[in-house]
Amino acid sequence: MPGHLTPHSALWQEELPDKEVKPDFGLSGALAAETNTVNGVVLLYQEPPEASMPTQQWRLYTFKSGEPHGKPLFLHRRTEKEGADGMMVAAVRPYLMDLGSTNGTFLNGERLDDKRFYELLEQDMIRTGNSSREYVLLHDKSGGR
Repeated sequence: MPGHLTPHSALWQEELPDKEVKPDFGLSGALAAETNTVNGVVLLYQEPPEASMPTQQWRLYTFKSGEPHGKPLFLHRRTEKEGADGMMVAAVRPYLMDLGSTNGTFLNGERLDDKRFYELLEQDMIRTGNSSREYVLLHDKSGGR
């Protein structure tokens, strides 16, 4: 048949690359992006499975322009960290992390590095960005309440 291409005709054949292309089974991040998505919004942080709430009752006291403002915010206990024998192994302390905010997060006046955990201690002062609000961390056994 004139004008009909067969697999053996010169027009049908293509140049094959010198090297064979192998499949890439490396991590693309697509699965992680999907598991970190809630209602179409990509979450910047997911709590690790071994995370526990602090063993003490911590409170954040809000100050605006140096004056107390509103009621304290409570960090509720969810679980206690126990060893294999049921004994308490260590006090679980609160931590803070800046997730890459534009204006930063400040702990005791020092800007935090992005995506790094900082252990919080009693009487630490937290400020976010250019806000005039400051938060002071105290626990249920803090003196001078």
